[in-house]
This record gives sequence, C-alpha cells and structure tokens, in this order.
Amino acid sequence: MSSPVSTASPRTVANKTEKPALLAAIRMALEIESPAVRHNTQAFNSGRYRATAEIPDYDQLKDRARATKEAAIARLPELLATLEASVKRNGGNLFLAKTGEEAARYITKV
Repeated sequence: MSSPVSTASPRTVANKTEKPALLAAIRMALEIESPAVRHNTQAFNSGRYRATAEIPDYDQLKDRARATKEAAIARLPELLATLEASVKRNGGNLFLAKTGEEAARYITKV
C-alpha cells in the first residue's frame, strides 16, 4: 500500500501568528528549494567565471564601473535635478518617492 502524497507546501503550512508553524514552513522551504537553489547558483557562478575569464581587462573594467557608480552616488542630487529638468522639458512629470510604499501608492494612483 502506498503512502498518501502530501500536498503540504511552505505556503500552506506558514502561519505568521504562530512562530513554531512559521519556523516549520521555513524549514520545509529550505528542504524543498535548497538543492535547486544550490544547482542554479553553481551553474550561474560557473558560467560567470568562464565569461569573465574571457575578458582580458575584467578587473580594470569592474573597478571603473565601481568608480562610475560611486561618482554618480556622490552627485546624486545634481543628477536628479538634471533628470527632472529634462523630463519636464519633454512634457513629463517626475516623482521621487522617499519609500517603497510611497512609490507604490503613487503608481497605483497614476
């Protein structure tokens, strides 16, 4: 006689009001998803390492990209003002949300 197939999943087991049930759901998710996540991570990393090895100046390019990002962050207020002026000049509106919730409310409203 075969045992019944369980239809339990992390979502059906999770109960955020009861910590033991929530922890059981997290453990279940890790048991189910860990092998797939591990495989996908290893495959992704392997491909990335092969691809970056083919770029002769990869480390220098990575350093330049980081420097560009850091310079942009340092100039963020100025860059946002330039963006806003450009958007308005082209007939658009720019909304800078302070939080994710604020952004979601604005998007829903628009």
